Amino acid sequence: MKKVIWLSMFLLLSCGNDKNSGSLKTTHKYLNEYLLTRDKKFLKKGYDELNRNVGFNEKGITDKNREIVIPLLMYLRKYDELEKLMINYKSIDINKKEISLNLIKSLKVNKKDKLLSKSYIDKNLKLIKEMILKNPKDSLLYGEYFVMKLYNSDKNTVLKQIDSMQKSNKVYSSEFYNLLLKDLINNYPKEFLY
Repeated sequence: MKKVIWLSMFLLLSCGNDKNSGSLKTTHKYLNEYLLTRDKKFLKKGYDELNRNVGFNEKGITDKNREIVIPLLMYLRKYDELEKLMINYKSIDINKKEISLNLIKSLKVNKKDKLLSKSYIDKNLKLIKEMILKNPKDSLLYGEYFVMKLYNSDKNTVLKQIDSMQKSNKVYSSEFYNLLLKDLINNYPKEFLY
């Protein structure tokens, strides 16, 4: 249920419901049904609905649909399609775009070349560390950092690393560590991993 809430809090839904074009609201509904049931037929229905959406077909990923499109394609493991869409997504921060593309590339090549796959995650970890140095008060960067760590480690190891950071870095509250970082790691979709 936390995954549904987490995903839903970011959504910017389309109000249009033209019967001849796919609705982002209906796509979102199917995505939520999948999260509740883990029945992959809802992913297929959501994907079909998304591909009937005129805005998506014309513009690809936009600020309005990204919180639906990206998780849907990640759950479906449609990495080639997601990579093309992400390359053409213009209104995203350049660093976030690079991190997203590195993650997608890592997922794409993981079964064929583990070292290359790991190198993309290592690039992300380095980039996020640099971003943290430039913006030490941007606590959300730590969330991204520890999510990337999940691709190189198991969940328990990452949670121990968060505990270690909590002991040495008293800048952030225990709520930040327990309710944000640990919750993010505990609820990160396993389907998004290798």
